[in-house]
Amino acid sequence: AEDGRFTDEEWSSLTTRSPERRQGSPRRYFKTTVICSLGPRGSEQTLFGQVVNISATGAQILFKGDIRSGETVDLTFLSERRETIANLPANVVWHHSEGPSAFRIGVQFDREMTYEEIASIA
Repeated sequence: AEDGRFTDEEWSSLTTRSPERRQGSPRRYFKTTVICSLGPRGSEQTLFGQVVNISATGAQILFKGDIRSGETVDLTFLSERRETIANLPANVVWHHSEGPSAFRIGVQFDREMTYEEIASIA
């Protein structure tokens, strides 16, 4: 694009998985607040966390609270002004304990994030 941002086609080519890329999509590293809802509607648990890194297809997030691999979660990404940037369902593909009450999780989104969504989170 003329304003220096990637076009959708350029972004797609950058995030397409190839055998040469072990991790798949390029990641951006930062700390952004994310709200995680898990459990059945009406009795869901809500946890607050921080995004460690994010790509078009997934993210690494730190949470205070127990979230396990295989769980389906709804994620709400917030701007610094606490405005909603994106709401995405995701699957927890891995988790690691970071102490007695904190977990680092890896999630795969149900849909790819757009470049604009990722840029708004950073």
